[in-house]
Amino acid sequence: MKKRVFIEIAGCNRRKLDIETIHSYLKNNGYKLVSHAEDADKIIVTTCAFKKLEEDESVQRIRYFRKYNSEMVVYGCLPDIARERYKEFADVPKVSPQEIEKIEQFFPGNMKKYSEIADSNLMSSQNGNIFKSIARVMQTRPKMDLEFWRLTRVSIRKKFMDTISPPVTPYYLFICRGCVGKCSYCAIRRAIGSVCSKPIATVVEELQRGIRNGYRDFTILGDDPGCYGIDLGSSLPELMKALFTAAAEAERSESAMNSIKKIIAFHINEIHPKFLIPYIEELLAIERFSSVHSILCPIQSGSNRILELMQREHTAEQFEETVKKIHARQPQISIDTQIIIGYPFETEEDFQKTLECVVRCQFNYVVIFPYDDKDRTESSLLTEKVPPKIIEKRMRKAFQYFAHAGITAYYKCP
Repeated sequence: MKKRVFIEIAGCNRRKLDIETIHSYLKNNGYKLVSHAEDADKIIVTTCAFKKLEEDESVQRIRYFRKYNSEMVVYGCLPDIARERYKEFADVPKVSPQEIEKIEQFFPGNMKKYSEIADSNLMSSQNGNIFKSIARVMQTRPKMDLEFWRLTRVSIRKKFMDTISPPVTPYYLFICRGCVGKCSYCAIRRAIGSVCSKPIATVVEELQRGIRNGYRDFTILGDDPGCYGIDLGSSLPELMKALFTAAAEAERSESAMNSIKKIIAFHINEIHPKFLIPYIEELLAIERFSSVHSILCPIQSGSNRILELMQREHTAEQFEETVKKIHARQPQISIDTQIIIGYPFETEEDFQKTLECVVRCQFNYVVIFPYDDKDRTESSLLTEKVPPKIIEKRMRKAFQYFAHAGITAYYKCP
């Protein structure tokens, strides 16, 4: 008899899409997916360790689900990013994103292999999980500091509003895994591995399927979309040209049938500046680039000294010039970013440069992350750490500064 499986979904949209594909794999092989962990024979717990907050939540989540004494598998980035902390769960098997097909090992004897399952392009509504997650965290951390709630209230309020008034459902095109970044603070690359891109034809087919099913908003997603094609002898601009061509053909077809629908829009998520900067002229030269409605590009710092320590491979001036070009030639594009506060050696002057850079770039929103050390990263070996109280003070100042400038700020990705 096939086992009953409960899957706890968490983490970034990339990992949530992975879980949707695992859902399909299990369903195609006759497993019953249950809504409550107490009804399951096997539990899959998704983890994240992007920052300390997500790392803590993941550890608490695993502890919570161990109480059911069911077979358990941990999926996600926690085991590779925080090896020392994961030693607590040494008896719990794990699967990292770069080896996702190994999920088969825990569901043997299936007719359909994981590699035969098409990647998911949609995420099921998980709005209820925000309330479950808060309840679990309160159980394991009853003395949670008020500063956490103050900084996260915007994100929590947005998720609550999405619950009662769902936003437009995006159709995700997960174009590539892995990255070639050298960021000194990042441990994620240990979990995601080297770049593995989908063929252009496969991504175009996914777009066309989404259009046929009535979707008009498409989010370009990857561990870093800028890496796309490095392993295939291609590039992100080449892929975008193909996607724009397919979108234009679909719109012409609809017009010919007198069934004109909403213009097809694209959103590019979390592209590294070191790719956006050299690609921007080529991208802006594409006729249909006007159908791009938003770009998320993490700058991380506005100080060149800190960017060099971070090994980000770009300067603040290069980034600002790129953003100015986009605003001038495609003003409809909403540009968003992320910054890190309190990186080792960051002075008040460096911090102020970051605030000013964000305002000059006229970002739609900014996600503010407090720096924290990750195991076995270059930045963890730097000696001049910014004290936690100073980071907390700068975080508060950043939220106030951006509020005054009319820029929405989040503590967690919205």
